[in-house]
Amino acid sequence: MLYRNRTTLRSAVCGLSAFVVCASSSAAGWEFAPRVEGGYRYSDNYRLDVPDQEIDVSGAEADVRLTLRTVDPRTNIEITPRVRSTYFPDEGELDSNDYFLGAVFDDATPRRRIGFKGEISREDVVRSELPEPEFGGDLGD
Repeated sequence: MLYRNRTTLRSAVCGLSAFVVCASSSAAGWEFAPRVEGGYRYSDNYRLDVPDQEIDVSGAEADVRLTLRTVDPRTNIEITPRVRSTYFPDEGELDSNDYFLGAVFDDATPRRRIGFKGEISREDVVRSELPEPEFGGDLGD
């Protein structure tokens, strides 16, 4: 399954790149709009565990994106790669790097309007362990 997801992601990125190369051959101007956010995260129960099993984390987080868009009154092409990261010095196994890619294409004339919007993401998910039920047995029995 991992191989199939990588192949799908690779073909989507290649198709989007080919589209951008074809679109950039026109006389449209391009605008770059970077955005960087940084901060500090603290949580006294990061995995939402039961009492006395909580995991305290604190550390840096960053969210970086670069929007590339055309400056054209008729055709709008917008591509936004984004990376979101967390770094916890005391809990290294909980560090994460999330990757996103968004694309928008709009073309409008007096007779028609064509549009496309797509998003691809690869995110880490914080997993939590559910406690055993107190009445015994597995859930669903």
